[in-house]
Amino acid sequence: MADKFQSRPPIDVPIQCISGDNVPETFALPGLTVMRLTAKEQSWAQLAFQLGHELGHVYLGPLRANGFVETLATAISLEVLDELAKRWVIAPAIPGTSSWAENFAEYRVENEAIEIAKLPEIKASVAGKDWDLIRYYLRLRNRDMQQLTRVAVNCEEGRALEMLAAMSLRSGPVDWPQLVGFAHSSSIQPVNESYGNVVYARVRPDLVHPALCRMGLGCSSAFVAAELKERSSNGMRVYFQNTWYTVQEVDPKKALRTLNRLCKRRPCISSLIN
Repeated sequence: MADKFQSRPPIDVPIQCISGDNVPETFALPGLTVMRLTAKEQSWAQLAFQLGHELGHVYLGPLRANGFVETLATAISLEVLDELAKRWVIAPAIPGTSSWAENFAEYRVENEAIEIAKLPEIKASVAGKDWDLIRYYLRLRNRDMQQLTRVAVNCEEGRALEMLAAMSLRSGPVDWPQLVGFAHSSSIQPVNESYGNVVYARVRPDLVHPALCRMGLGCSSAFVAAELKERSSNGMRVYFQNTWYTVQEVDPKKALRTLNRLCKRRPCISSLIN
């Protein structure tokens, strides 16, 4: 993890791992960071996934949370599984277990499939690696991606969106050192909810790295979506909640003009500019 981020975490204190039966979580206490993990017995791949996720929170900043922070922590856990799959073959942590390496990659694939199955409208795009369409889908669902409560972050749909966005982010290069302290430096008030000393607050899009546009956050372009009475052959189309949306990414100065043009040709039932 230190190799990935090339620095120390923003709150550089001793870390204590404990075993529990609830969801895995990280707590920042005075002079100590506590990580609760739930992996049992010899579930090494699950342990690696959970440990990678929680260490991701340590490096991102354990005092702030929301859907985008959770997405980054999930992306980090996927990175950990792939790195372990490569390294375990060459230098297994337990002598004589180099054959276990494939379990880490398999666990990643299985977990991705489980979560994406909860989003049937985008499943084909994931299988076809249509990352542009997936980015449009995530931008369309930006409000659902915010996840400003502990319940929203941990619900079934919330976790599925986090996995989708994490996969989309990893479809290209990620400058991980740029993301150290991201949760602390990019969140803004007002605070939506707090749980212990963890605060759930929105992300300021103007303070994020451009690569995060792949998960629908901080894109330089404006996003225009229109639910039309008749399907249009112009622009991309995204299906969500039994509705087809015609979507486009445009210059922010041209967003309203683009939407007016779309709705002039074919009457709009609903529309969105983000």
